[in-house]
Amino acid sequence: MQGGVSDLGGLRAGLEQLSAEVGGFDIVINNAAIYPAKPFEDFTIEEIQLVQRINVDAGIVCVQVALPHM
Repeated sequence: MQGGVSDLGGLRAGLEQLSAEVGGFDIVINNAAIYPAKPFEDFTIEEIQLVQRINVDAGIVCVQVALPHM
């Protein structure tokens, strides 16, 4: 699987493909996270959205894809 976890559509497709190739999943470890090293008040909305997409949304996608194949 190639790509970053911030591309939720690509992540979903890649995990579905991986599941088909390896016959499902036994475990999911959601361990991707970012936090830009600057004060919160200096974040742009785009940075906040990226943090949310990687730290929360990507983990939800991983579990949603993996669970039916466990």
